[in-house]
Amino acid sequence: MFDFLDKEVNSWQGLQILDTACGNGLLAQEMVAKGANVTAMECEPTVLAQAMELSRRERQKRNPYFIQGGLDDLPGEPASFQMILCLSNATAALADSQGYTSFFHRVAELLTPKGRLVLQLFNYDRILRYDDYELEDITLPEEGILIKRSFQPQEDGFLDLVSRIRILRKDAFEMSTHTSRVWPISSDDLKSSLQEAGFVKITFYSDVAGHSWQADSFSSLLIAVRA
Repeated sequence: MFDFLDKEVNSWQGLQILDTACGNGLLAQEMVAKGANVTAMECEPTVLAQAMELSRRERQKRNPYFIQGGLDDLPGEPASFQMILCLSNATAALADSQGYTSFFHRVAELLTPKGRLVLQLFNYDRILRYDDYELEDITLPEEGILIKRSFQPQEDGFLDLVSRIRILRKDAFEMSTHTSRVWPISSDDLKSSLQEAGFVKITFYSDVAGHSWQADSFSSLLIAVRA
C-alpha cells in the first residue's frame, strides 16, 4: 500500500494525513518515517493499543498521533488534511447509502483543495452480480488465528457479513462467530456520492499494483480528488 501511495505523492515531507482506520499502525509509521504528519485513528481499543506499542518499539524521532474513533466522528477543522485514507474495508462500518454520503461530505470538508481520498473496500459489484458471497480467509499463523468470512444476502438489500474466528494456540483455544450488517454500495453509487460531495476526479483500481478495475475485480481501490 505504501508503494501505491508513494506514486501519488510528490513529497511526503510535511504532508498532513488522516488514516481513518489505521489497524496495526504499520502504514502510518511508514508515512511518518518519510516525513508526513499522520493522525492515525482506530475504533477498536485493543488494535489501537497494538499500533501505539509498535510506534514505541520503532523509537523514531516522530510518531503518528493516535486517537480512538470511528468513521462517524472524524477529527479536524475544515481543510486540515491533504490526504485521507480509509482502507481495509473500513467503510463496512457505515450504516447505509446515507452513511456513505455523509462520510464523503465530511471527508471533502476536511480535505484541502485537490486533496485526495484513498478508499479501499469490497467490490460489491462482483459480489452481487455473480452471487460470489465467499471471501478469502484471513490467516495469522504466528498468532494461531484463522478467520473465515462470507456474506449472506438479506431481503432488505443488505448483506450480513459473517466471520467465523478460530484461535488455536498452546495457551488459547476459542471458536466464535461475529455477524455485522453491511450496505453493498455499487461502483456507480460510489461515484455519484463522491461527485455530490465535491470530488471531481475519481479513479478506480483493482489492487495496490495499480491494475485497472473491472466489474469482476475482487476489490475496489480508488482515489478521489477534491475540487
